Amino acid sequence: MTTSTAESFMTKMQSDPLKIAFVTETYPPEVNGVASTLARFINGLKGLSHHITLIRPRQGRGDTPKIEPYLREILTQGVPIPGYSSLKLGLPQQTMLMKEWMAN
Repeated sequence: MTTSTAESFMTKMQSDPLKIAFVTETYPPEVNGVASTLARFINGLKGLSHHITLIRPRQGRGDTPKIEPYLREILTQGVPIPGYSSLKLGLPQQTMLMKEWMAN
């Protein structure tokens, strides 16, 4: 990416709010490098007024989706990850995602 392209991209990121979707297996309150990095990245995007949809597996019965300014979580079904039984691997959600993205 050239300097002018990077500057143009950053100007766009700072001026026009975007709708951005993240699909991930892990996010706080899980404690690991991926979850922490993704949370910091999402907080930075929210700080620029971008609208974030976070799609991730429900990690337990008490896990509820967050709805807050600029962030909406969608929790999906999952199965335990082999070797990491405390984390869930998301199952395919093509129909749900198509409905979600077509509505927005």
